[in-house]
Amino acid sequence: NLGLIEENKAINRRMILSVVIIVFLLILLYALLINSKKRKRLHEQVAESRTNLQMLNEELEIANNLLSEQQDELKALNLSKDKLFSVLGHDLKGPFNGIIGLLELVNANWDIINDTEKKEMLALLFASSERVSELLDNILNWGQTQVGLVNIDTRRVVLYPTIKEIVDLFEAQIENKKLHLEIEFSNEILSIDTDVMLFSRIVQNLINNAIKFTPKK
Repeated sequence: NLGLIEENKAINRRMILSVVIIVFLLILLYALLINSKKRKRLHEQVAESRTNLQMLNEELEIANNLLSEQQDELKALNLSKDKLFSVLGHDLKGPFNGIIGLLELVNANWDIINDTEKKEMLALLFASSERVSELLDNILNWGQTQVGLVNIDTRRVVLYPTIKEIVDLFEAQIENKKLHLEIEFSNEILSIDTDVMLFSRIVQNLINNAIKFTPKK
């Protein structure tokens, strides 16, 4: 009986030990499962953080590119502004000098000029002022083309009336220096395809410089 009791005790101890081992293994498996889920969640969070970081980098790069473009546009606008002021000073100076010269002539000789000549001079001053106003409009419109506000308008331009209109801007200046200007064209070139404002600027510069550097009479 004592041997049987001892054997039962040994069996019980083994069973208890087995149960303890099984419980320990179950706890260990559960811990590993929880740990695996945590690792998976951490990996997902890291992957999400990387994705967010990549998106932030892309947005930052886009913002930097946009800032760089805006800085380039600002530089271009400043250059266009400076160029516009330069053009205003250069292209308007000649016609205004002609008007001022004619006004000085009228003012100095008002008492000895007859009424017919006075009317002719006043009409010339009025016409010259109107042409200078048109020139100013053209220059301002040209300035808008330089900053991209107006597209270049290329079309067929008939040369003689276009250039005659430009020459009339300088009529007072030509009269003041007692110069003679003729417009001649080859029959082979009566019209061209161009932007009329830009073409007018070129001709204005040529005529203005010609008058400026040609001696009186």
